[in-house]
Amino acid sequence: MNRIYFIFFTLIISSCYPKKNDKSVEVLKIDVVAKDIRIPKVIFENIASDMKAESLTSEPVYLFYPLEVTIEVDGSSSNMKSAKYLFSNGGGVVDLSSNLKGQSSFYVYFPEEQFEKLPPLEHLYYLSEYPQKKIDGEIFGLGCAQWIDLKSKFSELTKAKTKLNTTDQRYLYVAGGYYIFVFRKANQVYLTHLHLTDSKYADLKCPDQIEFKSETINEHN
Repeated sequence: MNRIYFIFFTLIISSCYPKKNDKSVEVLKIDVVAKDIRIPKVIFENIASDMKAESLTSEPVYLFYPLEVTIEVDGSSSNMKSAKYLFSNGGGVVDLSSNLKGQSSFYVYFPEEQFEKLPPLEHLYYLSEYPQKKIDGEIFGLGCAQWIDLKSKFSELTKAKTKLNTTDQRYLYVAGGYYIFVFRKANQVYLTHLHLTDSKYADLKCPDQIEFKSETINEHN
């Protein structure tokens, strides 16, 4: 397996539960519908291909779904704060600049209860927004304009809690970018997304000229 994929998958597979702590979790309800859901054209093509494989002749109908994501601090990280984000239809952006202070560890997870009423998961795409980075002899991240399907890791991302570390901004190279959830029943396609970023380190992002070939969805059902 490619080394950069190995680093990414190892961090997910080795997810663990944080130590119990007494810190309160701030609940942030975001009712403003996201306007920057950027989905590469190839992903729409994959959805169409899935439907064609089932001999469906109708066009896909895209429906947007709310999303809940929790950023939970490690029990020993006194300089961070936990937060639960409740996004309206389509998901939204988590800017970690307000959560992270100094060197510490934290967890990211998507509570599984929120997906119980949805059709089966078709895809879970991760689109990297940061370049590969060599840290302590290991290469972290997928690299600019790269994406993978994490469907097989869906359980780890919802039942466990992925641990990330801020040292040398590892968390951005490994997990910064877009997470696009695709649930489907026949021609009804339910979409929601998370854009995980940190505005303190905007200079670390991939340059504009190599952004994803994408379609930006500005109208939501």
